Amino acid sequence: MSRLFLISLPDFCLNLPHSFRHKKEVMEIMLIMGILAISLSIAVLFRIGKRRFKRRNIVGLEGFSSYEKSLVIPFLERIGKLLAYVLILVGIFFIWIYLSESKRIKNKETNNTEIEILVK
Repeated sequence: MSRLFLISLPDFCLNLPHSFRHKKEVMEIMLIMGILAISLSIAVLFRIGKRRFKRRNIVGLEGFSSYEKSLVIPFLERIGKLLAYVLILVGIFFIWIYLSESKRIKNKETNNTEIEILVK
């Protein structure tokens, strides 16, 4: 697996308080941040879609009370959707870091046990 963009956790942990220097705690935080980022972005996308749906009339066109609102609201919705998509990518990145680091640690532990068995 390519480790081109992967943040190594020991370098990442240097600036954290002493209580967070354990890799498993940092990895759990990465997983929680990834899940929260994806959940928040899905909620934002759902909210934007619901508001657009409620603005539609019988014909299916969006109705606004003024011309200014018809310009500003879709612009803000596009920015919100863009930020939500970026947040989904960030969440996927955090979960990817968690999975790759947990896999690396698991492989390291199995290699250490194999070496101990061979030494005995």
